[in-house]
This record gives sequence, C-alpha cells and structure tokens, in this order.
Amino acid sequence: MNHLERLFNLMIFAFLPVSVTINVHSQTLTGTVSDEQGNPLANVNVMIPALQLQTGTTDCGKYEFSKLSPGIYTIEFYSIGYEKETRTIQLTSSDNTQDVVLRASPLELPAVTVTAKPQPTGINNSAQPVSVLEGRELDSKRGQSVTQSIEALPGVSTFSRGPLSMKPVIRGLTSQRVVVAVNGMRHDSQQWDDEQSPEIDALDVERIEVLRGPNSVLFGSDALGGVVNVITQDPRMSGIGSSPLSGSLLLNGFSNNRQAAGGLTLYGSNSAIEYKGQFSARHTDDIMMPEGALRNSGASEVNGSGLFGTTQEWGTLKLQCSHFGQEIHISPDPEQLEEEPDLAPQQNITHDKVYVSYNVPISISRLEINGTWQGSKRSEFEDEDKAEADSAQVQLHLSTVSVDVKVHHATIGTIFGTVGASIMSQKNETLGLEPLIPGFNQLNFAGYIYEELPLSPVNFSVGLRFDSRRLEVDENDDLGVQKQTRNYTAVTGTAGIVWHATEPISFALNVGRGWRSPIAEELFINGADEGSIRFKIGNVNLEPEESFNLDLLARYASPRFSVEASAFHNRISRYIFLSPTAEVDPASGFTKYIQSQANATLGGGELTLYTAASNHLILHAGFDWVLGKNEETNTWLPMIPANRLKAGLKLTEPSLDFLHNPYIAVNTRVALNQERIDPFESQTGGYSLFDVGFGGEISIGSNMLKVDCAVDNILDKAYFDHLSRYKDYGLNPGRNVSVKISVPFTVIKE
Repeated sequence: MNHLERLFNLMIFAFLPVSVTINVHSQTLTGTVSDEQGNPLANVNVMIPALQLQTGTTDCGKYEFSKLSPGIYTIEFYSIGYEKETRTIQLTSSDNTQDVVLRASPLELPAVTVTAKPQPTGINNSAQPVSVLEGRELDSKRGQSVTQSIEALPGVSTFSRGPLSMKPVIRGLTSQRVVVAVNGMRHDSQQWDDEQSPEIDALDVERIEVLRGPNSVLFGSDALGGVVNVITQDPRMSGIGSSPLSGSLLLNGFSNNRQAAGGLTLYGSNSAIEYKGQFSARHTDDIMMPEGALRNSGASEVNGSGLFGTTQEWGTLKLQCSHFGQEIHISPDPEQLEEEPDLAPQQNITHDKVYVSYNVPISISRLEINGTWQGSKRSEFEDEDKAEADSAQVQLHLSTVSVDVKVHHATIGTIFGTVGASIMSQKNETLGLEPLIPGFNQLNFAGYIYEELPLSPVNFSVGLRFDSRRLEVDENDDLGVQKQTRNYTAVTGTAGIVWHATEPISFALNVGRGWRSPIAEELFINGADEGSIRFKIGNVNLEPEESFNLDLLARYASPRFSVEASAFHNRISRYIFLSPTAEVDPASGFTKYIQSQANATLGGGELTLYTAASNHLILHAGFDWVLGKNEETNTWLPMIPANRLKAGLKLTEPSLDFLHNPYIAVNTRVALNQERIDPFESQTGGYSLFDVGFGGEISIGSNMLKVDCAVDNILDKAYFDHLSRYKDYGLNPGRNVSVKISVPFTVIKE
C-alpha cells in the first residue's frame, strides 16, 4: 500500500465517526465598528482566523457572519490608521452581537497568533513570545526564500549558503530543533542537511509566525527551539468581499545576484466554494560579494500550487496540493578548487505535498482533521555537467504521511481547550552512488491535551503530550549497518500564566519540556555530504535530547507605544552536535566530522520596541542575544549567532499625489563580535549595515498596485556573518537593490 492510499484510508477512518455525530447549530455574529467619537467605520477587516473567514464593515460600520458553528473564537478587527482589536467570544445556541470601538493609532502591529495555542488567540494572551510578519510589512520584507523574510525578527537568525539556501535559527537552535510548519502542519523534508531551506514558495505566503521557545506539546519531537508557521494565501482571506475570479501578479527583482522572480495567482470564492491556482518561477546568477562573485552560487526554482474548498452545513472541507522544485549550485572551497578548478557541485531538490483539512461542528464542540502526504527528493551531484539521476552521488527520497485530529471541546465551567491525537509515518529510500544514510521506516503516535482557564485578569494554560516513536532501519553493507529497530517514548508538557496587570501592561511566565529523538542521519551517516562540504560520521550510541525551558515576558501595548522584553533559559540534556576531527577524507578532501553528545545550556533574550513619535514618524529598535555552553567541557557551543542590535525609522503619509500610503524607511543592523565560539570554530568580527526602503500603493480601479523598493547594505560593506557556511573563504553578499511589485486584478466581477 503506497503512502497516498494510506493517507486516504486514514482520513476516511477519521471521518466515519463524524458522519454520525454531527449536530449543527448555526449561529449569527453581528456588530458595529466605530471610532472613539462614535462614528461608524466602513471597510474594517473583520476576521475569524480559526474558520478562515473574513468580511468587511458596511458604510454604517456593520458586519455579519452567518451559519457559524458553536465554539470559542478569537475575532480580529483591523483598519489602516487604527489599533488592531481582538475579542474572544463563545458561540452557543443563540446569536451573538459584538460592538467594537477602534482607537486611532499609526502603529500597525499584529494582534493574533495561530501558532502558540491549538486555537488562534490574541498575542497578549500568549505565555510564549511570538512574532508575526504580515500585510504590508511582509510585502516589503518578502525575501528570496521564506527564511530570509524572517531573519530580522527578534531572536531569529539564519544559517545560510546564500539567500535561497537558508535555515531558520531560533535562539541559537536550528535544523532538527526547529519545526517548520505550513498552515499548522509539520513540513517534513531532508532537514538534517545544514543549509537546505524549507521547500516553501516565498511568493505564496500570506503570513509567517515565529514562536520562540519549545512547543513539543503541539508539534511533537524537534520543537526545542521554536516553530516557524507559514500561512499560505487563502481565497477567503484575500480581501473584503468575494468575486468569482480574481488574481494577483507578483514580480520581484534583486540586483546582487541578478535575480528575477514572478508569481501568478488566480482565485475565487463565494459562500459555498473557494478555489486557487498559483505558479511561480525564480532564477539567480552567482552571489556578488564586495570583492567579486562567489563562484558557482546561482540557483533556480519552479513552483506551483492549487486549492479547492467547500463550506456546507456539515463543515468545511479543503484539498490543497503543491510542488516545489529547486536547483542549488554549491560554491566549492578554495582547497577543492586547487585540485579541481572546474568543480561545480549542485543539489536538485523537489517537494510535493497533498493536504486535506476538514473542520466540522459536533454538537457544541468543533472537530479538526488534517491529513498530509509529502514527498521530498534530494539529489547531490559532484558536477553540474553530470546532473543525471543515475549519476547522483547522494539521492534520497523521503515520503511522509501524517494525520492530526483535534477536538476543541465546549467549556467545562470556565475551562476550555483541545484534545488531540496524531500519527506520522515516514519512509526513506537511499538510491545514490553513495548511500550516506540507510533506508528506514519511522512511525510516530501521539496524544495530547491543552486546557485554558481564564480568571480575569489572569489566564492559565497547561498542556501534556505523550509520544511513541518506532525507527526501523534497513541493512546497509556499505555503511556497516545491520537491520535494527529502535523505540523512543517521551512525555512533554507546558504551563503558562499571563497576568494583565493593567490595560496596556501584561506579564507572562511559561515553563516547557521538549524532546527530540536522534534521526537516522545522526546515528548512521558515514560519507561525504556535498551539500555541507563535510565528511560526516554517525554515532549509534546517541540518546534522545530532552529540554527544560523557562520564559519570562513583559509587554506594554498602547496606540502609540509598544514594547516587549523576554528572557529565556533552556537546558538541553544530551545535546547532539557535530565535532570536527583532525582527519581528512582522502577521496573527497572533506574534513571528517563525528556526531557527539553533551549536556548544554542556552540563555538570552529579546527586546523590541515601537513608538509613534508623530502620526507620520515611526521609530523602532531591538536587541537580541544568546549564549550557548557545553556543560561537560565548559566551552561554547558551535554556530551560535552573534548578539545583534536593530534600529530604524519609517516616515509615512496617507497620500502623496497619486501614491497612497507612501513610506520611506531607514534601518541599521549591527552585529557584535562573536568570540564565544567552539574551539574548532573561527571567530567573526562585528559589523554595521545600513538599509533604505520606500514604497506605496497606486489605485487601479478598485484595486491597489503595491510597490516596494529597497537598497540593502547600501554602503557595500564587506563582512562575514557568523552563521554563513562560506564565512571561512567568502564574504556575505554586498549591496543589493530590490524591487517588489504586487498587481491585484479582477477577472470576473460579482
């Protein structure tokens, strides 16, 4: 039975009990939105993120949602020039009215998180720090990869081999210790490759959330450092109202690597159905450093996706599919080029996904069922001229099937929450000339419960999860691996408290326990990894990692000033890391690295503030720092990001002739010296970079064309980022001019 058949059977098995338990009570939510003077506000966005519904207020400030199922929901109200407002409501068997007053504010800060808890909630009700990138802020920061888009967020760095080959680093942790999710479901791929970006199209993103700190209760193994949740474009959330067929054209250009990228999206929706089709392509030349081009560092992408959904009285059913295809060229180090001057290694990566979601009311509760099939293929070639399937040095095929079931139960007294279960099955095939890692099958079962108790002004939350994982490894004579089975179990938990001391001030405390089982690569790898330019050796004696994390958080939020300060302490038992040896593999010329394990402690924090100096001038600043220590050797952990300072200003106007909402932004990024390094690492000096940006919107009929231009590293500063894979022989990219244009259009009007 193949994985698609297993996904279908698991989904049908999950749906069967639903067909006999649905008991629908349709409610209506209405209300009026006004300003502080009592004037009704028109065209206010009113959203219910949990149901992916959006509408807008009329000229009289009224809004309405009908046919809503019972449950507890967070509602968001947003209009340009006003502070975002959230309300948490409970729909039972009667209709509900919520009138809202919006306060004038030049700050446009996010108000809702969908990642920190099983259901969307207000950010100020989250006991864990979370950052959100959305709207015009996302438009201006949309990078050449999803990871590049978020590298300026607090506590987030990037481990990179160029802008298209980046991994998120959250509080000093990356790769298998950071879960990347798409629409709340884990994105599974060959993530153990140090620099491989998550295979997600940067042009098909509506919102990105970054949760800092462990969240193993909701996401299972690997979420020791945090979670990056990418929310893709959804027809129902793409604008006020609906039309049978609308679309958008995204065009991006970057001067540094002479990159061109474009994406075309067509979508439509009405009260019953929604649909979307999307296609994008990207091509880059070599990266330009201040001292010249970084040889063989170009890349290309071709991606596509589709969505169809229907909403009926029995619930909402959606089917989504996507394809990501990327070719990455790898710049060899100088020692390799001395022996082979024409060497041009590359990676070919594809990721295919089928995603089914079912959201259904059951009496006065709500059920979510999500199923995913993912196929990830990665091939590595010593030379681009030999990039044929049968000549791949490394060729790995990973297929994953997962099903998550959540029941958001009705309130018990004042307690509400979610009970969930998940199953994940993975199969890896090793097909290249060099096996690198053995084939394996992995099966994971989990069950969890997450409950909340609101006792104004204090909110309590607690979660508990049990995981059972079975790893069956195939025999591989080349690697000296015998057929074997390994079993892992873990109990993880989280507990948080949020105290709303006054209306603008809140404090939060969160403790969390996470875990991560060793993966096949860490246990059994034995060979040259072209992608990381290393010869890696596994360690069959590795044991699971366990972490205990403490988060302290303080927030102040008003219409003109916002500040968030957080501090964390994360102790990881049996931390797994690569240690270089003194040996060099004669065949590849790569230094040999072996997997090691030791107890480790990471600590640090983040400080972020925004202030409206006037209605047209926004100032912002931030600082984040992290320290990582190997407790057994009393040395620093490898690949910990340098401490950073960010600051900037943004000038805005409501309109300037034909340009609506124009802005000019000036920012600086300062990295301090990174001298706290592993004995085998090279330290890096500090640097300061300056960026400028400007943009606005142009009215085209009823649509608004959006333009964002920027010059990053405007002084063409030569510098080495501490987390760059090229730092020992190549500078980071120099000056980069970018132009990003979004052209919305309507094909068929209502």
